[in-house]
Amino acid sequence: MTSTETRHDLTGTVVGRLAALAADIRTTGLPAELRKDVARRVLDLLGNSLAAHDQPSARVVTEVARNWSGAAAANGIGTRERFPAATAALVNGTLAHSMDSDDTHLPSVLHPSASVIPAALAVGEAVGASGAAVLDAAGVGIEIVVRLGMGGYDEELGNSEFFERGQHATTICGAVGSAAAAAMLYGLETEGIADAMGIAASFGAGLLEANRTGGTVKRTHCGWAAHSGVTSAEFARAGLTGPPTVIEGRFGFLHAFCGDRADTAKVLDGLGEHWELPGIFFKPYPCNHFTHAGIDAARALVRDGLDRPTSWRSNSAYRSRYYARSPSPRHRRLLPNPVTTRPSRARSPSHGHCSVARDSVWDTPISPTLPRRIRAHSNSRGWSRVTATTAATRSTHISSRRCSGYVRGTVPGTRLASTITGVVRRTRSPTTSSR
Repeated sequence: MTSTETRHDLTGTVVGRLAALAADIRTTGLPAELRKDVARRVLDLLGNSLAAHDQPSARVVTEVARNWSGAAAANGIGTRERFPAATAALVNGTLAHSMDSDDTHLPSVLHPSASVIPAALAVGEAVGASGAAVLDAAGVGIEIVVRLGMGGYDEELGNSEFFERGQHATTICGAVGSAAAAAMLYGLETEGIADAMGIAASFGAGLLEANRTGGTVKRTHCGWAAHSGVTSAEFARAGLTGPPTVIEGRFGFLHAFCGDRADTAKVLDGLGEHWELPGIFFKPYPCNHFTHAGIDAARALVRDGLDRPTSWRSNSAYRSRYYARSPSPRHRRLLPNPVTTRPSRARSPSHGHCSVARDSVWDTPISPTLPRRIRAHSNSRGWSRVTATTAATRSTHISSRRCSGYVRGTVPGTRLASTITGVVRRTRSPTTSSR
């Protein structure tokens, strides 16, 4: 862009405030504890990505990416192949999301790291950025994703407005956060970072119909968000611009996706002072996070010898409103299955870590009376709870607030690394691990 070209006035705009934070962190760096938190998320994502190589979505995207031209600049995780930065982000974002093990923020119902970290890793490698710079960019991008998601969360509804409309907020918001991270690593100033986000707001997309009726396309969503983010930053670096009111405008991001229920104030509330980043949860199980309380309850029932449904006097399950309102036959099956003996043992082996669940797990026969034994209740904050009481009045109660993996950034690096290593060993054969 030439020095004589007029720039948009970003004063008071949402994207301007977000871009200013990004530019400031690019200069000063994240606080040490936040940087450590992001490093744990990178480790989590690498393990999930390595475990995903045999997934159909990962194989397809990697195969297609091999036929795309461009200067090789960044590696595909575990592939020993190099791609242009945006293409590497696509491959790695798809890997990161393919196992459904990516970290989660509630109540926005987002998986922010699976798009932002692949974008940051790709661009960081392409430009030779330091590890600290990559972590700083990823941390800011993740924060932006979560805050945009919170702007679409309706407390009265008890659900994300994105989800109510069948839109995958993870990838829609993820494109914008990925653009911010990529723009930081490309060395853009506040205006350029704002442009990158403004451009990415036109590229973010993702429908949730695959959750209802099937299809593997959803697993590519984070890859496409990462790809869109990197591409948007490259466009901004070359001089393309975005609208200054792209977030809050009449035809902007929040109003277009969420309508009158959007709350722009949530995007900026405490920006730069309060970070949502440490409150993003690691997943202990490779499945929808609303089922985790049920899985932990099933493990507790097996541990306590209360795993026979015929011995139950009563039980109840509390689920998020999104989960309870889902019209998907598949989602209706998610809660009963984890609280039956056979699936719980298949998914939660005795060594304490969950094995990777194949789709066949959901086809495991269950007692025809079991669904009638479960009563679903809504929880406005997205937490789920399962309680089972036996005829002997012994009770087992598990809440997703204290599920084994739902801890706010406090997972020790050694424990996380051990978990990831175990998952990779169990899911990758010698043939796949060598490629």
